[in-house]
Amino acid sequence: MINSAELVFVRLLIPLVAGIICFSGGLPPSGYLMMGCMAAAMLIGLGFTGCYFKHLKKKHRIFVSGGFYLFCFLLGGWLSAANHQLRQESHFSHLESSYLKVQISDEPQVKNNIIRLRTKVIQSITGAQMRKVSGQLLLSVQLDTKRAESMEQQTIEAKQRFSYGDQLYVPANYVDITEPRNPYEFDIQRWYRRQNFYHQLFVQEDEVLADREGMGNPIIAWALRLREQQVQLFRRLIRDDEANAVASTLILGYRADLSEETLMAYSKTGTIHALSVSGMHVALIYVIINFMLSFLNRWPAGRIAKLIIAVGLIWMYAIIAGLAPSVLRSAIMLTIFILGSTFNRSLNNYNLLCFSAFIMLLFNPYALYDVGFQLSYLSVFGLIFLQPLIYAWFHFDNYVADKLWSFIALSSAAQIATFPLAVYYFHQFPVYFLLSNLFILLPVTAIMYVGLVILICRLEFPGPAFEWLISFTNQGLKWIADLPWASRSGIWIDEKELLLLSVALVSGCMALLYYNKRLLYVSIVTISLLFLSFSYNYYQTKQQTQIIFFSLRNHAATAFIHQDRAWLWTTLPANSKAFRSFVNPALEQSGVTQVTYLDLHKPFSSAPIQLRDHQIVFAGYKMLLADTCFNGKTLSHQLKVNTINLSLHTKVNLEQLLTNCKAEQLIIDGSISSYRTKGFENAAHNYDLPVYNLKIKKAYLVNLTQ
Repeated sequence: MINSAELVFVRLLIPLVAGIICFSGGLPPSGYLMMGCMAAAMLIGLGFTGCYFKHLKKKHRIFVSGGFYLFCFLLGGWLSAANHQLRQESHFSHLESSYLKVQISDEPQVKNNIIRLRTKVIQSITGAQMRKVSGQLLLSVQLDTKRAESMEQQTIEAKQRFSYGDQLYVPANYVDITEPRNPYEFDIQRWYRRQNFYHQLFVQEDEVLADREGMGNPIIAWALRLREQQVQLFRRLIRDDEANAVASTLILGYRADLSEETLMAYSKTGTIHALSVSGMHVALIYVIINFMLSFLNRWPAGRIAKLIIAVGLIWMYAIIAGLAPSVLRSAIMLTIFILGSTFNRSLNNYNLLCFSAFIMLLFNPYALYDVGFQLSYLSVFGLIFLQPLIYAWFHFDNYVADKLWSFIALSSAAQIATFPLAVYYFHQFPVYFLLSNLFILLPVTAIMYVGLVILICRLEFPGPAFEWLISFTNQGLKWIADLPWASRSGIWIDEKELLLLSVALVSGCMALLYYNKRLLYVSIVTISLLFLSFSYNYYQTKQQTQIIFFSLRNHAATAFIHQDRAWLWTTLPANSKAFRSFVNPALEQSGVTQVTYLDLHKPFSSAPIQLRDHQIVFAGYKMLLADTCFNGKTLSHQLKVNTINLSLHTKVNLEQLLTNCKAEQLIIDGSISSYRTKGFENAAHNYDLPVYNLKIKKAYLVNLTQ
């Protein structure tokens, strides 16, 4: 039986999280100052009360406990409000500026001739006036491609010119981080706002003026330089780019070189956790450290020395791995575990887990909204709570069978615990997660150990074997990912369904594990409500008829959706990243199971859509798609349509077209250049024709559902 006194941080974490959530929208400066004063006053009062706690009667002690919970709630609210940078009066966006002085606050990322920098703004400059400001800015710099002979050389030179801690002067023509422009596209604006980034700036390299170098945290700067040296060593030893990227990601947390194909293979097989330096990686590091320093356990002073060395090495690895939430959690938990084992103190795993979360949220309350943070803690909770219970279902006398069942129980526990959130965020479920996790168990362990030996001892001869091992693992996962029904994708649930799924899963597991009928009834009811919600969504899918004109840069796409079928016209390849990011989410969420691609140059007819001579009639809605085929041509007969869609860099004479074509709406898609767009808008204005420009606006939806 667990003593409630052992779960002190479990009980304190709940009001802290509640306070963070309640005040995540921020407060006026006076508001969070008042809240901070209230929290401080309550802490002082609780401190005085604590001196007499033993003399208080039991009926009065509940007020002291309630005071601590209220303090944690106020503390969470104060931390959340105080860290909301946009609400602060000193934020740079509240002042008119000509230039900004910024400092690079994270490792630069180079891709497609653009270096992306996370920066914190130090000063606002207007004329001769310089003012101290706060806030963060996403800075994208277009690199001068003439400087380097190759892409690799360009990356190296760019990171030398823009390094962590460098201070730069940039023009202040920043803009808001754009919100998603297509249905169910990933909300990058919300994602960045959870990290206190609200603005972005795109500049050419010659618009950036360097001021001072290496002004950041010296420990982080040293860690990033050290990691870059290790990455360069892997690049020298491993010729295969894919294997090199996996080695750098798995061991060092450096994901910049990882390809989309590799990410998809790991994601579809449910082994993406292997590419995120997490508790497993830190635990493997500790196993090595514990083994190598085990001789120090013979003396009391040696145990203290082992404690200092082990904790120091673990935190050094955590810093080099980028201090991701999963790494921080593991480092904090291992530190407390090592302290407890050194001084012979027993520790409660739940309390230890919540203590690490409590500490992380004190430093960064917005980590609560990080997907990695949420999945990391849920998976560890599953391992602590579910794994022993699942493991107890069967007993094997054979050592190999017992170890195999132990790992199956471990993998199943983590998958069950993270299932609702994983489906909500990633809209897929890896069917063969047990097979893939069993497959990578030994290879990933071997990759970790061999890679660390190479880095620590600077050995080069294991390089070929190391590369083969990584390539073998990648090929095996790709084979599993290509199996039939390897991954169930397109699973979309909303917040209401996420709550129902979570309640059904938790109550169902508790009911089966503890044989509780009431919890079983709760699970059955919530599952029934969940199926009712799914049934209603299916009914809506069968009733829907709509057109989506997608908002794309330099491309065009239009989807004609009826029930669970879609007819799609697009200039994007179906396997492109842009298609998967901007078009496919809307099709999946709409419940589309069959997609037919339209060719404008070929007649097509299938109820309820007909295509002929660039005219599309869909459920009574008529559209003329005017592309380059209309250049220098006019319509030979009068035509009446609902929409004219200008596309594919057309040079059509719009005024001549409108003399023979009556339309209710003009849509200009993203494939039309900006200077031509202005001419088309002027011509449409002369005819009082409403214009919708997809180059700068959100996707245009036409709902034809009866």
